[in-house]
Amino acid sequence: MINTKLAKTLKYWSMVMVIVTMVQGGAALFTISRGAETKPAPQPENKPVVLGAMTDMRGEPVTKTKPKAPVKRVEPVTETITAKSYLVYDDASKTVLLQKNASEKLSIASLTKLMTAWVVYKYGNLNDYITVSEKDIFNVSPVVGIKPGEEVKILDLFNAMLVGSANDAALALANYTAEKTGKSFVSLMNEEAKSLNMQNSRFSNPLGFDSVNNYSTANDLMLLTEATQKLSAFTSLSKRTDYSFTSRQGDQHRVTATNKLIKAYNDVEAIKTGYTETAQGSMMIAATNQGHKVIVIVIGSQNREADSITLKDAAFQAFSWQ
Repeated sequence: MINTKLAKTLKYWSMVMVIVTMVQGGAALFTISRGAETKPAPQPENKPVVLGAMTDMRGEPVTKTKPKAPVKRVEPVTETITAKSYLVYDDASKTVLLQKNASEKLSIASLTKLMTAWVVYKYGNLNDYITVSEKDIFNVSPVVGIKPGEEVKILDLFNAMLVGSANDAALALANYTAEKTGKSFVSLMNEEAKSLNMQNSRFSNPLGFDSVNNYSTANDLMLLTEATQKLSAFTSLSKRTDYSFTSRQGDQHRVTATNKLIKAYNDVEAIKTGYTETAQGSMMIAATNQGHKVIVIVIGSQNREADSITLKDAAFQAFSWQ
């Protein structure tokens, strides 16, 4: 009797093991190799999510119909533009609407910090804290005013750099990332430029100071902007006119936005600004009209604000969306 019960018990658990094995094995039937795809940037725990990512019930990407490109109705009016180079593209279809010298290699000043932010986001953790050291201090304006010994959150430095273009925040972020990865920060910048197919860009410092080895093009900056605009860590700051934070020691810090258009124009969102005497004014903005968004990139401008507004208006007036 006991042997009969034992046999039945063994038979029962054998069947359970077979079922479990089949279920576990069945999962493999829905696994699709992604070896040929570009590996996505690692996102440390608690980072903002990628915007617009869609998957089906199995976790597979949902294929969406590509938006139609805007159609030109009239010739755009751009005669007053002073920028050496510019590019305007439709955010949905990624269609270039307006451009001038978009492949010309130029100094981009603090637009460089958008790449700095991309590298920090990819290789760092925005929830980390650092203790500020002497090597993080940089007193060339604009700065957020961090001091040695302060414990500050990476997210706060990240936001201060993007909103207020704080040089000391950018330097501290670069030092943090280099220590975390064991690699030169500039090397990481150039590796990421290559990964994003920014073939005509080169970086020599994380701040955007003038150098023959620090340059980009409007075409390449379009690629960088496409990558960053998918992430809430970047887009959530687009209407911030200032940014404030407090260190663990209780020291308060504040920066004012370098983009002055977001106060005057409800349809404008900030991406990044830049200026040096050599590079002149540079600006990247997003602008929306009736639900349609364009990205404006201006490099080497005598009046970056006026050029940016003229270009966004020209795009919306000259093109129609279907």
